[in-house]
Amino acid sequence: MMSYKSCFCGFCIHALNTDLDVMFCSVEDRACFSGQGNILVEPFAANETGEFAEYVTLSSLEPGSEGYCVSSKVIRDQVKRAVNCTSVANRPSFSFCCERCKDTPIYQLASEGPAMKIKARSLFEADITFCFHCPEWPTISDWASRQRYWPSLADAQRIMALGCHLVAKPAPGDKDGTSWRFSFSVAEVELSKLVPETARKCLLAMKIILKDHLQPVVPEIGSYHIKTVFLNSLEKFPVGFWVEKNIEECLLTLLTELRDSFVSMRCSHHWFSFVNLFDIDGKKLQILARKIERIMKDPAPFIFDDGCCCLSPCCLRVPQYNFTRRSSQQFFADYEEVTISVDGDVTPLEPATSGDQSDSSSHPRYEENLQTPQPVVVCPPTRNTERKSRHGQAESFHEEIPLSVYLTPV
Repeated sequence: MMSYKSCFCGFCIHALNTDLDVMFCSVEDRACFSGQGNILVEPFAANETGEFAEYVTLSSLEPGSEGYCVSSKVIRDQVKRAVNCTSVANRPSFSFCCERCKDTPIYQLASEGPAMKIKARSLFEADITFCFHCPEWPTISDWASRQRYWPSLADAQRIMALGCHLVAKPAPGDKDGTSWRFSFSVAEVELSKLVPETARKCLLAMKIILKDHLQPVVPEIGSYHIKTVFLNSLEKFPVGFWVEKNIEECLLTLLTELRDSFVSMRCSHHWFSFVNLFDIDGKKLQILARKIERIMKDPAPFIFDDGCCCLSPCCLRVPQYNFTRRSSQQFFADYEEVTISVDGDVTPLEPATSGDQSDSSSHPRYEENLQTPQPVVVCPPTRNTERKSRHGQAESFHEEIPLSVYLTPV
């Protein structure tokens, strides 16, 4: 895939170029919901729609400073000052190809979201984020209870055992700037290691389409939106579907999922599916939906071109081809796989009638569950236990138990 753009000095930048994400994690602090560390994690006061469910507040449990608020704004300002005072060593040499390029600072520091962005011209970008590690999986996340084909039960339990991180990014409704945002970067890295090779190739193609054809139209659409739709889709379709012989259908299926998210104006958070990641004007999302519709008719020119394909008549003649995504019944006929959840639930679904249609405005995680005609036996279930919290109240938690899934013979 050869897709390039040029900066003002003529240097070619590949559409797949990405920045480097660096997380500075405190090794002396441990944030926990149970109060077993030196920092207590508590939910941020979300509104009725759960809009800020991915945010928490932190307070110190250190003797002498118990109850002291650990402010993300204060920590972030300290990190910014530290980065500003850091010296640069072993920096690469640059050759200037024009006067405009020569007058541009080589290294720039900017604040974007929860990160400090260091940029070295168009050659290098790094996002530096400060965080605390939380070894406990957040109970508000519905990732464990969702029915899925991917990843496997063992991989999902291993990922949950890694916990999460809390980055210094306050919620939009937090006027004091003291709250922190959940980060599942480590979990996403582990998931990326499990992505089928064919699906990985499709993701690269989608990133090229994003940077060359979607972001020039609506800059607010980001790579995280694409990655979220991608991860959500991997859960919904059988693992056996993602093979080389299906690569064209795989890409068109992912583009269909992306189009449906634009049409429904909803991109469900991968770890909190009730949270909508889209904060983009609805009219802009509909423009992107039409753009994806055009791309789906013939994706190749939009992946291999130099960025000139668009919706105007100057482009190649639009082929008259409409892709139809396979139904749940068709998928099951070809891939005899069942969905399971980390909680140990395998629920046989009611057979769909021939007139049932997938509603693109419904929740993207549940609109495409596969049917299984055989009875399913699960043993043993996850066992609930109780423990005492630091406030003396009983809390239920899940003890991880190996789960076996059997399909009884027909």
